[in-house]
Amino acid sequence: MTFKYEQNKIESFETHGFENFYKEAYIGYFSPEGNLINFNNLLGNSGHDEWSNPVSWTFLNLVSYIIQDTSISKIKEEYIKLGMADLIEYNEYPGLDEYVIRGYKVDYEFNYKSYDYFLKNLDEYWDYYSKIRYLEGYDKFKYDLLKFFKNAYNNKNFFENIQRKIIIENLEKIKEHLNLFNHFDDYALESLCRQEVIKQLLSYAKDIYVQYLGYDSLERFNTDYKPIEIKKDKKYDFLNIKRVITTASSNPIERYYNYLLMDWVVHKVPKYNFNEKTKKYEKSEFNLYYQSEKEEILENEIKSLKKCIPLEQRHKYFR
Repeated sequence: MTFKYEQNKIESFETHGFENFYKEAYIGYFSPEGNLINFNNLLGNSGHDEWSNPVSWTFLNLVSYIIQDTSISKIKEEYIKLGMADLIEYNEYPGLDEYVIRGYKVDYEFNYKSYDYFLKNLDEYWDYYSKIRYLEGYDKFKYDLLKFFKNAYNNKNFFENIQRKIIIENLEKIKEHLNLFNHFDDYALESLCRQEVIKQLLSYAKDIYVQYLGYDSLERFNTDYKPIEIKKDKKYDFLNIKRVITTASSNPIERYYNYLLMDWVVHKVPKYNFNEKTKKYEKSEFNLYYQSEKEEILENEIKSLKKCIPLEQRHKYFR
């Protein structure tokens, strides 16, 4: 299936409610069904309007992550003496000496609830969404993300099941970096630390969405690293900004034929498939090296059209 070229929709995502966009500006994702989902509002609230985007918070609330350079064995004896052995137990992870936190929290140094309690909440969340007959947009995205977490936590071995580790800096290191050139009061520093933790965690989200869920990332970059000025009396030039699609699909040429024709770049990454027998996600690089005959024909067709047809007229050859 070839996805519809959504220039006007993407333009509205970029300009609506924003005065400037920087090089790192997020645009959105294509769902496996071909629906474009706005991700400009990266940390939205619960709701159903197009600017709510609760997906990122779902990821943050359920992801497990390692606090780098934070040894649990060094403080284990002390906490046992204080009668807090449960706290140690809740923060131990087989094969790791560092803290593993389940879900972003305001106090992100410890898990105060057991693994079983965490999984119970995940089960309840999944049961609610799995009973809804029709889902679309952010709700469908949340459903697919919840399914991923259900699979990833099936035997409490999160990192082993997804075949990767999610690691963030410890609090002291973050504070050290933040205070390198500035000195903040305690409240401001704490707020900045929380933002940095969220930033580091969300740096892993794209990989999960694309490689595990089958969503495709659409990103726009300002190539001169300067803010993009948007003026009401001047038409925004959509075509002068570098455009990248990241996908783990096996047919990216067919899927993004229209986008490739309009000078978008498609970046392919390995795919992770869930094995029902081993209960783990397994990496496949088949899509990186194999190209079907149909994909090859379409790729050559696009190259020929781009050589002969000016950019402004290529929309006439959309599929």
